[in-house]
Amino acid sequence: MNEPNTDDKMTDFPVYQNTDETPVKCKKCSTFLIAIGVGLAVGLAVRALRPKPTPQSKLTHLLEQIEGQLRSKTRPAGEKICKLLSDGTDSLQNRLHKGESQLEHLLRQARRQIQKLLP
Repeated sequence: MNEPNTDDKMTDFPVYQNTDETPVKCKKCSTFLIAIGVGLAVGLAVRALRPKPTPQSKLTHLLEQIEGQLRSKTRPAGEKICKLLSDGTDSLQNRLHKGESQLEHLLRQARRQIQKLLP
């Protein structure tokens, strides 16, 4: 009468139910660890085989950095100088045109005065 339920037997031993997934999990972990190890080994090999910088290349790199910093520091002053030069050029051109018109006016007046003197 008291027959054991087959469902109870399966739940009594959960360790034996998942035996198929356990080796797969171990393979995934070991594969992941091997991939990390190989990546580290390759990275160290590349770093060890990279040529060391020569003093000339170090100096070149340093000078390039200094040049870049100087350009960034002097850029605002250069832009201001360009604006001032542009404004100066514009004002000179305006003054030149004004001087030309004044000269033309002076020449016209001189011609009129000469024409009045001559019969």
